[in-house]
Amino acid sequence: MLCMLLLKLWIRKPPATANDDEKDKRKGTKSGKVFSKWWQHYNKVTLDGKPNAECKYCKKNLVGDPSKGTTHLKNHYYRCPKVKRPGDIKQQLLQGNMNKEKFQLMPFNFSQENSRKELAKAIIKHEYPLSIVENEDFRSYSMSLNPCFKMVCRNTIK
Repeated sequence: MLCMLLLKLWIRKPPATANDDEKDKRKGTKSGKVFSKWWQHYNKVTLDGKPNAECKYCKKNLVGDPSKGTTHLKNHYYRCPKVKRPGDIKQQLLQGNMNKEKFQLMPFNFSQENSRKELAKAIIKHEYPLSIVENEDFRSYSMSLNPCFKMVCRNTIK
């Protein structure tokens, strides 16, 4: 009997982690089941006698069977176009446009392909050597204009 008591004292549970605390949050149900935090973004509905999860934002129906897990709910939450998450607001670049003597600001969309075409046009039109794209000064100049542009090598321009 004493050996059993000593054995119980020696065998201890591992210390709780942050994930355990998150999993231990129980919904106020009698069953005491552990619910995923992702369910707060979905309503439980039944379609054709099967449990489904309806997104609270875009109203899309997803599989809601408890045995199927919740990874698909998490993935949809991150992809859902209607979800407003903190940090989603991004500053746009503006482009000035002079139309009919009126100056307008419009959003600027960068395109690597268009920039490459414009570079090739300039090299052809002004008969620059193809090696200009490998010149350090030209590369730093291009980076100062738009850091998103990835400079190509002379073989690509050829």
